[in-house]
Amino acid sequence: MSTARSKGKRIDTGKPSGRRRSAARQRRKKRAALIATISFVGVLAATFLALRTWVRPPAGGVGEVDLDNNPHNIVSRTDGRDGIYTILIAAENDGSNTDTIMVACIDTKKETVNIMGIPRDTRVETATRTNKKINAAFSAGYNSPADSKEERYKNGYNALRKEVAALIGYEPKHYVGLGLQGFAKLVDMIGGVEFDVPIRMQQGRGMTLGTRIDLQPGLQTLDGNKALMLVRFRGYGSSFSGYGTEGRSSDDWGRIKTQQEFLKAVLKKCKDSFTLSDTLGYIDIASESVTSSMSTGEMVGLLEKVYEWIGDEGSVGFHTLPTEPSGILSYLRVIEQEAHELINEKMNPFDEPINFNGEIAGE
Repeated sequence: MSTARSKGKRIDTGKPSGRRRSAARQRRKKRAALIATISFVGVLAATFLALRTWVRPPAGGVGEVDLDNNPHNIVSRTDGRDGIYTILIAAENDGSNTDTIMVACIDTKKETVNIMGIPRDTRVETATRTNKKINAAFSAGYNSPADSKEERYKNGYNALRKEVAALIGYEPKHYVGLGLQGFAKLVDMIGGVEFDVPIRMQQGRGMTLGTRIDLQPGLQTLDGNKALMLVRFRGYGSSFSGYGTEGRSSDDWGRIKTQQEFLKAVLKKCKDSFTLSDTLGYIDIASESVTSSMSTGEMVGLLEKVYEWIGDEGSVGFHTLPTEPSGILSYLRVIEQEAHELINEKMNPFDEPINFNGEIAGE
């Protein structure tokens, strides 16, 4: 309490002294600071937990097969080895046939990614439509009855997954689809990609931008539009011998190999130029151009699992499903023995070999 003097005596006024008031204010400030600090830490913890719930790897293994409707002799198991992720990757143009079809088998335990291209003219014997080329599967599903465009894309990629399964013996668990303009946008987003164009590429002279192809050979930095020209070009001809294409259908084979070489260059650009946080930021933007069975958080979670080692020597392998001219129109047929050996060696998500009769060896 404060006091006052009256004729030499102290009188109690009933008010705290200045020193006590100052001490009380300091205690209140400390309590407020402590509460603020606890609240801030709580918010950070809640945000971290929310992000870790949102960012998580997708389910591993392979796709689930309808056991009552399995005319393709597809393996019905869905588990796969621990740490295995199987993904269908495709590029299409707003519901049309798929220009690019690949399957990725990611093994996070062995720290390897194997990617196999499937030629677009490959014949799927069990397809029920008139056009039995694998590249027509997506458009057939996309144009089936649906209530929304999102559902049409889902139908298209699910139809493509099932027909890919008929060729490789199992259904990829997930799909990632990219429209052609989305592909160009992503290349621009990372600042273009340096690439050695193998030959003079020219098609569609006089056609509109987006369909016309006009590239000079040699090392150059490709922006999104030029990268799109590169991956769409098919006119390699029978004399083209780059990438080991001898003895194959050069137009389709040459394009797949060029696409794979360009994908290598993209991986190298991202690994050499960007940190993990940079790349995660790009995924968030890129998700606007991608159609996938995985959420953005799942794609981020998978990238976190592979980022440290992907691009290291021997970590990524590119392959092409072995095919040959079928003698029927422009169809290609699978060279079964070669294909089965390649799939079991590089693309098998199980511990035991696939028998390609709907079973795993030893079962």
